Amino acid sequence: MPAPPAASAASEIKRMQLYSSKSPSAPLSHEVYESLASLGHASPSTAAELPVEDVARFTCLNYTGSAGARSAASFLGLSPIVSCLDLGSGLGGPAIVFSSATGCEVTGVELQPDQAAVAKQLARACGVGNRVTFVAGDFLTVPPPRRHGALA
Repeated sequence: MPAPPAASAASEIKRMQLYSSKSPSAPLSHEVYESLASLGHASPSTAAELPVEDVARFTCLNYTGSAGARSAASFLGLSPIVSCLDLGSGLGGPAIVFSSATGCEVTGVELQPDQAAVAKQLARACGVGNRVTFVAGDFLTVPPPRRHGALA
């Protein structure tokens, strides 16, 4: 059976529990912004700089959080001379942690344009926007912008 088109896949993924907002009318990004505000931080679009660990608390959507991302960065041998491609980058938490911890460049590819846009804002606010970029699209059809040495 052929894979669904990216637009269909993007709408289907919104119904998955991982990507569901607590409030059906509010996007997941709104919850991240509210969570950061509860820690006393301004909106990522206006913040001068957000602490990576505070952002990672709400954007590293894996079982081990930022510790897992740092462990993966070490395992992959990420460094300022290595580029990394993060497929399914979501809100950008691991990509931001990878770059912050190692100085590597990361390109995140995320199917959902709204999450890719939030990830861009968060990367800039965390001070890694010059090393971390996000592309909205299906990773099966979006060509990576440059050669990468590691895949996360």
